[in-house]
Amino acid sequence: MAGIVAATDNDIDIVGVAPEATLHAVKVIWGDGEGFESDLADGLVWTADRELDVANMSLGQTSPSEVVEDAMQYAVDRDVVLVASAGNRNGGAVTFPGGYDQDIAVSSISQEDELSNFSSVGPEVDICAPGGSRPPQPGDDVLSTRVDGGTFRLRGTSMAAPHVAGAAALLLAGGVDPGDVKSILQNSAEDLSLDAEEQGAGLLDIPAALGLATPTAVFTFAPTLPNEGETVTFDGSTSHVNGIDIVTYDWEFGDGTTESTSEPVIEHAYDDWGDFTVELTVTDEAGQTDTATEEIRINAFPIATFDVVTDPVVRDEPVTFDASDSVDPDGEIVSYEWDFGDGTAETTAEAAIEHTYETGGAMIVSLRVTDDDGASDDDISVHSETVVVHIQVAVTVKPGDDDARPINLRSESVVPVAVLHTSDFDSPAELDPDTVRVGASETVDGGDGAVPIHDGGHVDDVNNSGDADWHCHFATGDTGLSVGDSEVKLVGETVDGVPIFGFDDVRITGRA
Repeated sequence: MAGIVAATDNDIDIVGVAPEATLHAVKVIWGDGEGFESDLADGLVWTADRELDVANMSLGQTSPSEVVEDAMQYAVDRDVVLVASAGNRNGGAVTFPGGYDQDIAVSSISQEDELSNFSSVGPEVDICAPGGSRPPQPGDDVLSTRVDGGTFRLRGTSMAAPHVAGAAALLLAGGVDPGDVKSILQNSAEDLSLDAEEQGAGLLDIPAALGLATPTAVFTFAPTLPNEGETVTFDGSTSHVNGIDIVTYDWEFGDGTTESTSEPVIEHAYDDWGDFTVELTVTDEAGQTDTATEEIRINAFPIATFDVVTDPVVRDEPVTFDASDSVDPDGEIVSYEWDFGDGTAETTAEAAIEHTYETGGAMIVSLRVTDDDGASDDDISVHSETVVVHIQVAVTVKPGDDDARPINLRSESVVPVAVLHTSDFDSPAELDPDTVRVGASETVDGGDGAVPIHDGGHVDDVNNSGDADWHCHFATGDTGLSVGDSEVKLVGETVDGVPIFGFDDVRITGRA
């Protein structure tokens, strides 16, 4: 035990835990390992009365002793740190004095960080330390010094306890209050993921207990593939340092922003997409630091837009929508979700699509695009346009009564225009005459169109089809039409706002 605690560094043999410690041999048992409880109690009192700092008790018995416990309390009250072996009862209960609250009870761990198969266990175990194994494994038993020189190996919780006693001596030498030694050793111990009755607080970690351990910075973030503007949660709570606390978390998010906090969890949102290097530096109570970095990719939202290729858009005729100008800055668009405004929707992997409307009127067409990372924003990934679906009707333009005037001569003459009854236009009574005009073709210079020269129109069978048609009179001078033109455009709407027009079915007739 003496060599484990305080063997000096002679470049030949082992070095003890506290090589500069002064040892005092207080004999309380005989050479055969037997002794009286009163001898142990006297030894504890003798130690306390001489103001010694640490008492290592690598001994034990199965039954408690009031006289020993009283002596232990006497020593603790006089600032003696007591360390005791937990016992070698092969998984049985902790022996005494290790079973008392006044000391630090030490169980034994093998070099594989497993409980030594001879070690006692129980709720009284406070900490564990190296103690070898049985049967011994090469290099597993604890190396110590002989009285007559040289070294040898032993196993047992009696070998584990002096490791803790030496650590206690180092803490006291550094000015630690005796009453804090036990908690510091336990708080700095390494968790071996064993049962608490086997390892106590964990494996003795002397550098951590002395504040020599450096912190380790670790962090995660969620979501793992955030989008621009999305809140990202960075969590540095898995950063750690044995024995003392991390007091500062300094973040660099890679986009030019930094923040320093005392809490490990923080939120940040990136305004731009791209790849960023996030850096976390943690600082512990001793001023020691460690830094961790992680790469984060901020996914760019796809940008939606589309063109209405077909012009004009006519009821019962296919309309082509083309979204090929939609883009994803850092990938590709994989989904085009269309809402055509008439209660129908369709999702495709292609940018262009056809749709046929069964009703006329203004339709709000909406497109949402989604990229190969599953990103889609309610603003820039969605594009909407109002598409006017027309009802097509037939238009007949007739000349005036004057035989000398050619057809549609630009003059003050009156030209009747008839909207013929067709299958696409259910009733001429649905037309609002005040909204119907005749306008010039785009290829004809002049003329902005004209309103009827009188309200209303005549409803009769203009083309002898057996159906009632609506027609009204316009002055040819206002139509912008010239001799030889074979095209007239009718623009108007029904009383419920559905646009109508005549274009493809225009017929120029002879004189009346």
